[in-house]
Amino acid sequence: MPTVYANSGDGRISSTSNSLYLRARIGNLDGSTTAIAGESSSDTIIGWQDPASKSDPKYTLYRSYYYFDFSSVGNVDSATLSIYGLTHGALDCRIVKSTAFGGDGGTALAASDWNAIYGHTSNLTMAGNVTDYASELGTWSTSGYNTFNLNGAAISDLNDDGRLIICLVDADWDYSGYGSNLDAISSPVHGDERNGGYFSENTGTSKDPKIDYVLSTPYGNTVNGVASANIGKVNGRSTFIIEKVIGA
Repeated sequence: MPTVYANSGDGRISSTSNSLYLRARIGNLDGSTTAIAGESSSDTIIGWQDPASKSDPKYTLYRSYYYFDFSSVGNVDSATLSIYGLTHGALDCRIVKSTAFGGDGGTALAASDWNAIYGHTSNLTMAGNVTDYASELGTWSTSGYNTFNLNGAAISDLNDDGRLIICLVDADWDYSGYGSNLDAISSPVHGDERNGGYFSENTGTSKDPKIDYVLSTPYGNTVNGVASANIGKVNGRSTFIIEKVIGA
């Protein structure tokens, strides 16, 4: 099965610690995020990091961002995203559509990308507002690949855009928008929950974030006497996604 690996420059963004969970989650609205790229491995997401042993506990969150280039790939029928796990593994997680890296891979990951999640309003829940690219993953391997089956929205975006930009988020606290009611701010109990993983900067590709894919079977008939093998598009539509031409 062919594979596309994440571009170099993938990484995580960390919110600056705050005594209120919501303030940590809001992130770059108050300038309190830091983009961290170039790591071979790290914690990929943190639901919260708030050790009870500290006299003044603070909340910190991580989100991780990945860019996959499909510009030279034919039309994809199905695909899976896999992230190699490392340490901890306490959190359920989700992958959602992101507009990080300038939306087209043209810029480096930046602190301002903290809320570069399509449809997301920083102080509200992501549920029902963002574009999910797969079902929630309820387990996290710390010594192997964690695999998401990409859904129709993801397949459509990578085919139409020639790329897929993904944000990995904690499903239990961050995605659900814990404490998102600004009039009644609440915070989780003290704890330290996180998942670790590898980025593309790891040596070799054996543990790199990757998308394995299966190509669609193209339209198989001639159009105006031209064989389908010599046709890339019909009226701007890839022949891989055409079933019929005017009822043929």
